[in-house]
Amino acid sequence: MILLDAFRILTNLNISLPKADVYHVLEKITKRDRQWLINNFDKPFNQKENLEMIIEELQSGKPLAYILKEKYFFGFKFYVDSRVLIPRPETELLVSEGLKFLEENPQAVVSDVCCGSGNIGISISKIKNISINLIDISREALEVAQINSLKTKVNIFQGDYIWALIEQNIKSDLILVNPPYINKNDLEVKESVFKYEPNLALYAENNGLIFYKHLFVNYKKLINNLSKFKIVMEFGWNQKEELELMAHKFLDLETTSFNFLKDYSNNWRCIIIENR
Repeated sequence: MILLDAFRILTNLNISLPKADVYHVLEKITKRDRQWLINNFDKPFNQKENLEMIIEELQSGKPLAYILKEKYFFGFKFYVDSRVLIPRPETELLVSEGLKFLEENPQAVVSDVCCGSGNIGISISKIKNISINLIDISREALEVAQINSLKTKVNIFQGDYIWALIEQNIKSDLILVNPPYINKNDLEVKESVFKYEPNLALYAENNGLIFYKHLFVNYKKLINNLSKFKIVMEFGWNQKEELELMAHKFLDLETTSFNFLKDYSNNWRCIIIENR
């Protein structure tokens, strides 16, 4: 069996594994990078048993990131397991928007709320070489964030959402939030998501919108300087209309503006709240 045979087996699975994931599996098994794989498809492949174990878990529905214990996000490799959500490509928008703010405000205090694996804040910390606050209610999630934070500058706090910042009087200039936002009655959630990923990080009350309301009502308590700040929050693809109504109701629109961003799939994905 040669490497090309392993590539073809993974490519032809009945679960339609994306080509990037095929390479990721082979990188993990062979401990080689993609370019080496591409240049050496004719080399012997001696890890058939490991390959078969991974395929068996994939066909059971287990997410690949939990099988490999890692996921790429914004070009960085993060350790993940069932204690945290799997980082999604659309969440990279929060990093991109945060970096834009930091270009003009390099000394900004940055907080990543509901940080999970720490993928948002740690990506920014690595790129900008700055200290980031990581906050999550889950002690187990913060254990994963701690693993990922090696050789980066982070301050890790366990606490309940924005209340952790308010109670410790932590004021920020840039706040990035990927909160739980799935309606508990949503029947369209993929089985691989609700079966394997932590429900605490998935579901929220008030049709999935309770965390946004809490932030809209309390955002002024979180900010260093109301004349220069930015808050970026991810939300579900079908929640824009309700969020817009809530923003008009609760934000101080004389001093604060908001707008929405679409993700790579052309779905509404982020709300940005900032000074006028």
